[in-house]
Amino acid sequence: MSTCEIHSLPELTVESYQLREVLRCVLHTVLFQRALGLVRPREVASDLFDVSYATCGDASAERLVEERIAKCCKAFESAVAKLARGGVGAASIGGGAQGQGATPVARFQVCMGFYQRRVKQVWFQKSEEKVYWEQWQLPLAIVRPGLQGELTNSAARAERQNALQHALVGCMERALELADAKKDHLPPVVSSDVVCFPFDITTPSAGDSSFGMDMLRKFVSQSPPIMLQ
Repeated sequence: MSTCEIHSLPELTVESYQLREVLRCVLHTVLFQRALGLVRPREVASDLFDVSYATCGDASAERLVEERIAKCCKAFESAVAKLARGGVGAASIGGGAQGQGATPVARFQVCMGFYQRRVKQVWFQKSEEKVYWEQWQLPLAIVRPGLQGELTNSAARAERQNALQHALVGCMERALELADAKKDHLPPVVSSDVVCFPFDITTPSAGDSSFGMDMLRKFVSQSPPIMLQ
């Protein structure tokens, strides 16, 4: 029976506008380590953080990563918009919260899985199945600024940005460590492609309960509208 190696990365706490770039940094880092083919590395400087990550040079694989990132961001936006249409008025959406620190809005997990395709014989029919040999789990916590003034306080926002950047670098380094330390489960490479094995990225949908709908209701009623870059 095939076994699947599961790697759990440390949770990252992000504001909504940071979500897209955080996913880019982590997912492209993992993909580069597990392309297993003759990669054409390209260093990419983050648009939001003072960090760089490498892409593998496979246009179709990189496009899939970007599509899944866009899906995750859209799902979060849709969940907030749905709650707003459900009875939270524009006036209350613009109201300020009087709390301390970063309040979690939702917690969910993004999973990147690498697999092989195998043909399965069932009676007189054949079907193709995915056999995963590795999965990467990235837990995320979306937060909002605790004080209304923090939205315009450049010093406070810079401090939060620096804290996330430090955590993001640690997460990327952890991914590199795990990828280098655990290789016994890697299947034989029989392809000349840059990305030798198919992969998928699972993100929450707009109706997924993992978005924490109760917390989202509180977020919509107490915070200004959010914008994802």
